[in-house]
Amino acid sequence: MKDALGLSLYMSGSMKIRIGSFNIATEYFNEILDMRYYVHSRLVIDSLTGLIIIYSLKNEKGKAEEVLKILENYTDDLDDFFKTFTLSAKIRYHLISGDHNAVKELLTEYKSGVLDLVMWINVPEITHARALIFEGSKENLKLAEEELNTLKQVATALNNQLHLLEVFALQALLFDKLGESEKAAASLVHSIEIAEPPQIVVYYIELGEPMEKLISKMPAGFKEKVFIKELNKSILEFKLNIVNSNSEQLKTVIKKETSEKLNLLTSRELTVLECVALGLRNQEIAEKLFISEDTIKKHIYHMFQKLNVRNRMSLVTKAKKEGILKEQF
Repeated sequence: MKDALGLSLYMSGSMKIRIGSFNIATEYFNEILDMRYYVHSRLVIDSLTGLIIIYSLKNEKGKAEEVLKILENYTDDLDDFFKTFTLSAKIRYHLISGDHNAVKELLTEYKSGVLDLVMWINVPEITHARALIFEGSKENLKLAEEELNTLKQVATALNNQLHLLEVFALQALLFDKLGESEKAAASLVHSIEIAEPPQIVVYYIELGEPMEKLISKMPAGFKEKVFIKELNKSILEFKLNIVNSNSEQLKTVIKKETSEKLNLLTSRELTVLECVALGLRNQEIAEKLFISEDTIKKHIYHMFQKLNVRNRMSLVTKAKKEGILKEQF
């Protein structure tokens, strides 16, 4: 009975995470965590991976690392076959956080296992290909292309749409990295065609800024799709989550002891300046602050005038020099 309940909870949670309903998915996965010694190991491992992804996307690193430890302890008592899934979960955690060195190190530990394309959130073979693309060396990009071609053939033969959309998304990023823009666009279109009807978003959110940049290169008609607009908002929300959840960045970047210099800029200009320093574009800043893009442009222009600079880089540099921004920005 508990196995049946676990499967039901997992199926519900796996679909909720895929469509971005993270809070509900978290509830389902936590129920499986509580009964982890009474249900199938694969369900437990995948549910724990789901929690790691959710907490990582929310930038709740402490919770993500806590679940990672639970997963490691859990698989320690299982066959070596299951340790590949733990490694895959760790790689995804570091991919989301953008830790290049950690991903590169974990790649050396990866050992190819049984191709396990069913319905799972955690497919080590897909994670491995994604990590190879992230690492980005010529040798690894070639290896990633070979692996993705194999994965596409298998997923197509099984008519496994859930994983096929992930493979197409990764091929899009790979081709983009190789400078093959037409192939990148075609692969992205194929991926979105699968994802759009059920509104699957989580994998694109996980891919973060590289996916956002690729979407920005697509034709206007593609970007005007309602699904793409919502997807862009979700990716932006993830990016801002990383920024806003960082304890150091949540603190004001204004040095209190330089109050005379701070009075040079208005509070709204200071807020815009922080966003500029974090590398956000005008549209992203406007969406974050719920004001128009034209208003953002005016604020930036006024700051240019006040600090006697001509571009955004000089603005940030001058603001740091004057003590308006902390050096970490």
